[in-house]
Amino acid sequence: MAEQPSAAEIQAALLAAGLAPGAARRAAVEIEDHYRQLLAEGVARGEGAAMAQDRAALRLGSLHTIVAGYAGRPELLAWSRRWPAICFTVLPLLGYAVLFVATLGLLVALGNVFEQYLRNIHVSAQGTHRIGLAAQVLMLWIFPLMVSITVGLVAHRRRSALWFPATGIVFIGILASLLNVDLTITGGTPSGKIGAGIGFSTDTLAPMLSHALVLAALALVPLWRFSRRRRATDAR
Repeated sequence: MAEQPSAAEIQAALLAAGLAPGAARRAAVEIEDHYRQLLAEGVARGEGAAMAQDRAALRLGSLHTIVAGYAGRPELLAWSRRWPAICFTVLPLLGYAVLFVATLGLLVALGNVFEQYLRNIHVSAQGTHRIGLAAQVLMLWIFPLMVSITVGLVAHRRRSALWFPATGIVFIGILASLLNVDLTITGGTPSGKIGAGIGFSTDTLAPMLSHALVLAALALVPLWRFSRRRRATDAR
């Protein structure tokens, strides 16, 4: 007796083939409903339960055939499967750049708001160093890592091949290593300064490469492990 895959198994196979989550969910329901209809027709013709199930499964087709039919319809594919380079490379880079610039603008705005207050206080050299270091860690480490991890999670959920998200994650690390930010809060007059830029110098090549490699590794290693675990699960 042929066993019909469950709706969950069909949905998982459709997602693996690149269908958008909503389309995969609707398709799985449609396929299950169609199978039940074929089964009911067989029973109505007087077939036994086992024969009705076998013929319904035969008429519906194998899981591979079903998935291939839906995957061949571009309008059902997830946008991450249709435009992977844009999804996993261009958009993450733009996202990190926008986050960096927006945070820089916010710091400038806050400096303007509290300008009078900052002129009337004094910040120790140690405090100034910590503030500047916190800004660098946030904008050059935490932000790119957040974007890279998001790219990896989206790729894992959409069952994407590793090539495109890995490329995007590496590019994010390179961009973060090229950027610099300087936030100095001393109080008094002048009360401080803020600046940022992008550039490359042979004198700082080793630290820049280390920066990019560490950021990429922190996001790529979990992505690789999750992808390997997913392939092992799918193979069972």
